[in-house]
Amino acid sequence: MEEVDKIIIHSLKDVGCDIDDEIKSLQQFTTELVVEAAVKCLDVIVTPKLGLPTSLPQSMSARFRLGTTIAEACLELGYNGEMGYQTFLYPSEAELRKIFVFLIEKLPKDSDKGTSQDDDGVLTLRQQIGECLKASLARPWVRSRGAVEYIPFLAEPLETGISLPGQKRDCTPQAWRDYCVNELPFVHEQLKVRQLLAPSLLVENACGLVGGGGANSLVSTPTGPSGVAACWGGREATNHRPQNMSWLAVREKLVHRSENLRAKSEPPKSEQMQKSMDSHVEAEADAKSEEQRMEEERVAIEQLREKIDELKTLSKTLNAKLVNIGKETEKEVEIAKARKRDSEMRQKTVDLLPDSDANIAKLEAMLQASVQRMITLAEKWEKHRAPLIESYREARKRIASRNTESVRQQETTREMREKLRELADQLRNKETFQTRLQEDIEKLPKDIVTRPAYTRRIMEIIGNIRKQKEDIDKIVKDTKQLQKDINNESGKLERSFTVADDLIFRDAKRDESSKKAYIMLAKLHSEFGELVAMVEENGAIVREIRDLEEQVSDIIIEY
Repeated sequence: MEEVDKIIIHSLKDVGCDIDDEIKSLQQFTTELVVEAAVKCLDVIVTPKLGLPTSLPQSMSARFRLGTTIAEACLELGYNGEMGYQTFLYPSEAELRKIFVFLIEKLPKDSDKGTSQDDDGVLTLRQQIGECLKASLARPWVRSRGAVEYIPFLAEPLETGISLPGQKRDCTPQAWRDYCVNELPFVHEQLKVRQLLAPSLLVENACGLVGGGGANSLVSTPTGPSGVAACWGGREATNHRPQNMSWLAVREKLVHRSENLRAKSEPPKSEQMQKSMDSHVEAEADAKSEEQRMEEERVAIEQLREKIDELKTLSKTLNAKLVNIGKETEKEVEIAKARKRDSEMRQKTVDLLPDSDANIAKLEAMLQASVQRMITLAEKWEKHRAPLIESYREARKRIASRNTESVRQQETTREMREKLRELADQLRNKETFQTRLQEDIEKLPKDIVTRPAYTRRIMEIIGNIRKQKEDIDKIVKDTKQLQKDINNESGKLERSFTVADDLIFRDAKRDESSKKAYIMLAKLHSEFGELVAMVEENGAIVREIRDLEEQVSDIIIEY
C-alpha cells in the first residue's frame, strides 16, 4: 500500500496540490488536504469547472454542502460505491485510496507531461530556496549600525474597528460589526511595508492615551516630523480619528463646544425650553440606542448559539476521531516496541559478526556453563523436591480421608432428616386419626348396651349373612345352569339355521318358492337376533335400575 500511496501523492502533486514532502501515505492526509485534492482533480476532469472552493469554509453547514457536492460529482463520473459528505469530511484510509485511484484514472492523459515539467520547476525552486536559507542560517549574525540609523520612524493609519465618541459611520452598527468580524484584515495585513508595523502600533496606542499633544510630538525621527505629519494628514482625510485628541478629550471638547454654541446663539429666555427639548431628544436617542443595542445583542446571541451547535457537532466528530486515533496509536506503539526488540536483537547479532569465531567460542563456553549450572540446580531441586512431594501426598491422603468421612456424615445426616420427616408425617396422621376417634367416642350415646347384647346381635348378623350366602350361591348356581342352557340352545339354533340356510339356498337356485323361503328365513333370523338383543338390553337396564335403587336406599339409610 505504501507504493500505491506514493503513486497517488505524486499524481496529486502533478494536478497542482500543495502536499508536503513529509507526507508519505494517505493516512497523513488532513480534511483540508483531502477536499483540496478532490476539488482540483474534479476541476481537471470536469469541463467546464465546477467552481468549488479548494479550502474548507468556516461554517459546518457550508462544509456539509461542499462535501455533498463533491460526492455527487464523483458519482456522476461513474464511481461505484457508497459516498457522501462524510467520505471527505471524516475520511478513512481505505476509502481515500479507492476514491483517489478512481479520480486519477479519470484524469486526462494529455496534461501529464506539462504538469510534470511545472512540478519539476517548482521542486527545483524549492530546493534553491532551501539551500539559500541553509547558507544564510549558517553565517553568524552581525549587527549593522549604519542600516539602522537610516530607517525612518514612519507610521501609517491603522483601522482597529473601535468607534470613538461622536464618530459617525456610513453604515449601521450591525453592518460595521459584521465587517470588522468577517472582512476587516488584521493590523499586520493592513500595511504594505512590514517595517512600519511597530511605529504604526506605537502611534495608534499613543494617540489613544495622550491628550493635548499632536502626533508630531509623539515621535522623534532622524528625518524630522514631516513623514509623521503627512501620515496623520492622510489619516484625517479618512475621518478615522481627530488628530491631537484622546477619546476622553474629544468627548469633553465636543460637549463644551455644543454648550458654548447654544449659549451664544440662543437668548436667555429660551434656555429652559431648550434644556427640555434637549432632554427629550436625548431620552429618545437613548431609547433608540438601547433598542438597537438589544437587537444587536439578540442577533449576536443567535449567532453564538449557531456557532455553539456547530462546535458541539464538530466536538463529537473530533472525539470519535480521537478515540480511533488513540486505538491506532496504541497499535502502532505495540508494533514499534516489537520492531525495537527485533532491531536490538539484530543489532546485537550484527555487533557479534566481526569476530564471529571468538564470539561463537564465548557463546559455547557460556552455554556449557549454563548447562552445568542447570544440572547443579536440578540436583539441588531434586533433593528439596522429594520430601516436599512426600508431604504433599500425605496431605492429599489426609484430605481425601477427611472428605470421605465428611461425605459419609453428610449422607447419614440426610437419611436421618428423611426419617425424621417421615416420622413427623406419621405422627401428624396418627394425631389426626386419634382426634377423629375421640370425636366419634364423644358422639356415642351414654347408655351403652352390654356385651352379651352386642354378641347376640353379631351372631344374628352372622346367621343372616350365612343364609344370604347360601341363597346367593344357589342363585349363582341356577344362573350358571341357565347360562349353560342358553348357550346350548343358542348353539343348536345357530346350527339349525346354518343347515336350513344351506338346504333352502340349494333349492333357491331352481325354485322360486324356495327363493322366497330363503329370504323369509334370513329376515326371520335377523328379527329374532334383534329380539334377543333387545331382551339382553332390557335385562341390563333392569339390573342398572336395581343397582340405582339399592344406592338410593343406602343413601337414605345414611341420612
